[in-house]
Amino acid sequence: MAKQESWIHHSCAVKGCTEGYVTIDGNEKLRRSICSQSGEKILSSEGLRVQDCCPEDPGFGGRFKKPVKFCVNHQECVENEENKDGNEMTVRKSSRKRKLPLYLKEYESLYSDESIERIIVTDEEVKSCKDKSKLNKFYKTTAGMLFVIRPCGVIVGFAEMYSHESLTQVFLLLRKMFFMNDSCKKRIKYLGYDRCCELKPFLRRLVKENVAGSEEMLNDVQFLVDIFHVLKHTKPSCMPLNNNPLCEFHPKLDKFSEIHGCNTESCEQAFKKLNRFKYSTRHMTRHKRVVYFCLINCDHNESIDNKTV
Repeated sequence: MAKQESWIHHSCAVKGCTEGYVTIDGNEKLRRSICSQSGEKILSSEGLRVQDCCPEDPGFGGRFKKPVKFCVNHQECVENEENKDGNEMTVRKSSRKRKLPLYLKEYESLYSDESIERIIVTDEEVKSCKDKSKLNKFYKTTAGMLFVIRPCGVIVGFAEMYSHESLTQVFLLLRKMFFMNDSCKKRIKYLGYDRCCELKPFLRRLVKENVAGSEEMLNDVQFLVDIFHVLKHTKPSCMPLNNNPLCEFHPKLDKFSEIHGCNTESCEQAFKKLNRFKYSTRHMTRHKRVVYFCLINCDHNESIDNKTV
């Protein structure tokens, strides 16, 4: 069975696949239980309070062990909850000096704390079509999973979402997948995403902040809002298509003629199959769940690959 990363180079005869088109979207049904220590806010040097959450597993308990809502690293929260005394927890929270949210620790090798801080601050400055309060909520579960999928249905990559499709997480995932070596970079030319009309301005701001990888992504990728979502958009940059010189992200524009007719709804189609696992994986441990979805994705990809050969 092929590794998940090897599918980045997949190319087949399906329209848009060889041309380097991918769709990225979030599936909110594929949530996972996480540590309930999610109320802490980190005060950045810019004065922005960034919501944090702990991505680790809660204590699920067992035959002779009582389940708890917190991970082993936040046992003090269990003690505070049992004692009904929040003063100690407040002191411990305020005494922590951390710029990098816990849920972005996996990207430490790509950026320093200060660089990720600049990315998050820039993310908060982007004006959204949606209510910001609905995009950055944290719960006692993850916000779902992000998937990157080819028009043929092959799942190229995935990651857990800890806020609702934040541009920060999308940028970091795409850079990690496609822009760490030249061979992977050639496999993304077009990106379809519900929030591309916000992602591109976000990248422009990151370029001004000299964030590594942002200028390369901005120059090498063409951004469009997939047909499934674009009809719901109201910005002139998205709709209407005809007699609108400001239209920039509609998938039927002439600048996207190379991929006209390709399947831009591959994420929604794949989610119908993946949602079968929403209950069976909800209480899996973090790393076991990643391995489980790698196996599911590779099995799914191989069945598609055999059909397209």
